[in-house]
Amino acid sequence: MFDWPTFFRQYGIQYVREGANVAQGHININCPMCLGADPSHHMGINVSNGKWGCWRDPSHRGNRPHRLIISLIHCTFGEAKGLVGDIETKEAFDIGYITNLLYDPIRENNSDQTLNFPIDFIPIKNSGSTKKFYNYLRHKRGFGEHTDEVIEKHKLTCCLHGNWENRIIFPIYLKNKLVTWTGRTLGSDSTRYKTLSRNDSPPALERITDTIFNYDSISETGGETLVICEGPFDALKIDSLSFGARSRVPGSLDGIRGEPGTRATCLFGTGLYSKQKILLSSLDKAFGSIYILLDREMYGVAMRHASSLILLDVKVAMLPENIEDPGDMSPTEVANFILTL
Repeated sequence: MFDWPTFFRQYGIQYVREGANVAQGHININCPMCLGADPSHHMGINVSNGKWGCWRDPSHRGNRPHRLIISLIHCTFGEAKGLVGDIETKEAFDIGYITNLLYDPIRENNSDQTLNFPIDFIPIKNSGSTKKFYNYLRHKRGFGEHTDEVIEKHKLTCCLHGNWENRIIFPIYLKNKLVTWTGRTLGSDSTRYKTLSRNDSPPALERITDTIFNYDSISETGGETLVICEGPFDALKIDSLSFGARSRVPGSLDGIRGEPGTRATCLFGTGLYSKQKILLSSLDKAFGSIYILLDREMYGVAMRHASSLILLDVKVAMLPENIEDPGDMSPTEVANFILTL
């Protein structure tokens, strides 16, 4: 029997065990086949026999997990089979992935459409009403004296009011064009990251799972090593504090603007989707080596992702002892970590 709760936790998919739409012996999620129209966990999964179905649309149901997995994480059928355990993960690479490589998400990047920031998105400054965001980056996230550089380089903004209230905004660009954004809360909101979708107003031009963080910059500079992380703060920490790390003394932060030794990107979660694979494949010749680095508890997921990137020689990196999350590393730990790759 496929372990749905573990799958949902590993891929950051919210599920509920009780509520108005939850039948006895079921767990429920928002139906991915309703394309954003499900307001309240109408997709139920029977934990005893694995059958699943949507209360809103009777065509959205099945007995085996593959179709639902594909709808949730946008993988190929071969990859879904690998997750279910029908075949070895290393074989979870099929003709669908090869076919997807013929699609160029950079070239076909909604060329006639534009996306602009709301007026509520304002610069982060070390003063006034946005100082709390600045302090969060400088102290809690550990960017210290490099905080201004991080804000400017990655065009970070914040929001004080409205739908994105109390969030730091990460803009996502593809081919120098804003295609979506995601916001990290500073508060106790259960939704740590909130992402613009195609159903919002304004709508995103791309699903965030069809992008990777910092793509334009890392494809332009290339480097000796690329590190693929889970979340944007993980990538920010490694990319901002290790640029030129190969030319530095361990633990030193001098030479931040040196030659691009190590760059970092992220998948915006623990999933790895087909178009993200295409973007990563396009970076193959830009970097001498590529590593994937997820949180310590996600090591098994990192191994599966590395195996599925069959066109790339991807290695799995290990975090230093006593570090559970890449974003928790200090500047010295980042510098020393890069030297181990």
